[in-house]
Amino acid sequence: ELEAREAEVRSELEAREALLSAEYREMRMELEEHQIKLEEHQIKLAEERKNLRRDVAKRAAEYQTRDDEMRTEAEQAVARARDMQAKLSAARQDRQKVEGNLREQLQQLQ
Repeated sequence: ELEAREAEVRSELEAREALLSAEYREMRMELEEHQIKLEEHQIKLAEERKNLRRDVAKRAAEYQTRDDEMRTEAEQAVARARDMQAKLSAARQDRQKVEGNLREQLQQLQ
């Protein structure tokens, strides 16, 4: 009777061990699947970061180019304004000179 009970206990232990072993294999497979998904996600994330850095660098270069263009346009506008101011000043001087000459001519006629 003791041997029968011992065989029964061994049989139960072997069945539990087989069940635990099957559960362990299943958990290992799930873990491997999760690790694969994690690696895929990390690769995708790294690619997205690389693309984002590239896009940011591209936008920064575009903004720098636009800034340079605007700076050049502003410098050209200032140069044109100075040129116009010089021309206006010269025109005023010419006008004053002509007015002075006309006054002299009027005085001589009177």
